Amino acid sequence: MYERRRAIIAGEAKPTAEEITTGIEETKKDKEDYEGVAVEGDASAIPEFWLTALRNHPGITELITDRDADALKSLTDIQISYLPSGGPAGYKLLFFFKPNDYFTNEVLEKTYLYQAEVGYTGDFIYDKAEGTEIQWKADKDLTKTYEIKKQRNKSEHNLLYSRILSLTSRRH
Repeated sequence: MYERRRAIIAGEAKPTAEEITTGIEETKKDKEDYEGVAVEGDASAIPEFWLTALRNHPGITELITDRDADALKSLTDIQISYLPSGGPAGYKLLFFFKPNDYFTNEVLEKTYLYQAEVGYTGDFIYDKAEGTEIQWKADKDLTKTYEIKKQRNKSEHNLLYSRILSLTSRRH
């Protein structure tokens, strides 16, 4: 099912009439007046699908800045895999990207680990998360801000310096 979704999003496959009808019926459960979306011509890739999906998630939308959105436009798929039994409990999210202006990684992984003991409610207790080191391109690290300072040309600097000197000499 996930591979089929990925292929449709990427434009590698077209949804069947049955898939479209099922999608419309499922959406009507949440929005009774939903009529569906008219698709003109051949269906193709769904641009910025994952950025839109993340922005529509109430717990994630506030975390996405405009700067993040530019990089997330290159996100082509998100997959989950559970850690094998016998080791620490947890899961891994895999984020697949097409080439972009921000980093060279094709896949970013984030592994979420739980504590060995369960909580008093019987639920797993979050322990920590580990992620792939992002290979940022020059001056594209979204975790840093870059300040661009306008440098004055030498004649502006000399004129300013002479004005300051004349003001200070008048006071003495």
